[in-house]
Amino acid sequence: MFHLHKGKHKHKHTEPASHVRAPFKPAGGDGLADAARGAHDQNAPAPRAGASHPSAGQHPTVHAVAAAPSDLTLDGDESAQTTGTAREGDQHTALAPDTPLPTTPLPADKGRTALTRDAVPAARTTGDKAVERAAPTLDMGLFLDEEALLAASTFPIRPAELVEVAKGILAKGVHKCQDQLAEDFAFSAPFIGPLDKQGFASTMEYLDLESAFPDMQARIYHVRVDPLEPHRVWLTNRPVGRHLGYLRARAPAPLPPTGKLVELPPQTSSLTFDEQGKVTSFTMGYVMDRRVGNSGGLGGAFGLLWAVGAAFPYPEGRPWEASWQQRLFNASSPWAKAAAFLIDRLSSALLPSWFTVSHSRNTG
Repeated sequence: MFHLHKGKHKHKHTEPASHVRAPFKPAGGDGLADAARGAHDQNAPAPRAGASHPSAGQHPTVHAVAAAPSDLTLDGDESAQTTGTAREGDQHTALAPDTPLPTTPLPADKGRTALTRDAVPAARTTGDKAVERAAPTLDMGLFLDEEALLAASTFPIRPAELVEVAKGILAKGVHKCQDQLAEDFAFSAPFIGPLDKQGFASTMEYLDLESAFPDMQARIYHVRVDPLEPHRVWLTNRPVGRHLGYLRARAPAPLPPTGKLVELPPQTSSLTFDEQGKVTSFTMGYVMDRRVGNSGGLGGAFGLLWAVGAAFPYPEGRPWEASWQQRLFNASSPWAKAAAFLIDRLSSALLPSWFTVSHSRNTG
């Protein structure tokens, strides 16, 4: 838990942080950036009833991180890393003396404010510089004020611009946009990865799903910026297409066209960017509801291959089924539950670790 100690705080006035960048300008001019800023100004959330609204003079809009009060502490040894205490060489945008710590308006039924450890995002490293995160955020209740969080973001690319950049990359195909992928790029799916730039491109070329499903429609929607990770864009998609071409992923010979219409379940994917607008991470194929579609609840390439009869030859390539250990544990008998625990402990003690930690989510 965080502890706030009463007392006056002195702040040094310094120049804005040297790592702050000008607003991101994608190719094509400033129109998109101006429109995004205009929309943000018009849609800025009004303060809730009973909540104080600091004036512009009290809390100027800045991209740098304000120094936290020197007496804001954490339990244990973590205070030095998370309170925002100024270090030699750091530059912080100062607030006026005795200015209260900015707070986020709370719902009417919340009569308290509390600092939470989970609300402190970790610093992200870009090259040799660490991108500092905001000071510990206040408890914001059950529902986040997304507009306020995005408006307070210090990430140089505004949400509307970042969404358009992400859409452009998705339209071309992420694996085909090598020049827009960062050097430390990583691809991750439920059962694949992480893969680097070259590994990701090689895998996509080997699968060649575009040739096997030439009329595939990604059906992407709900593209939005994460209010807690303003450098990350999330999206939902529900792909559908027919198997009209040879499927090269089928060994030892390509699978001839089956003509089958495949509908995958809704999946969530994300693109994470650095301050230069390059993709550092791409995740895809994480199923949101395995009951939807005709791919056995599998997403991505795993679902496509299983649906046309060319499943990968290992358990992860098949639809999920409860293991015999789970069925034993879920039995109504307390003796069965005890047996499941005993078997698990004995297996961990007697069997090699590579065997016990291997994936066993599927059977049959």
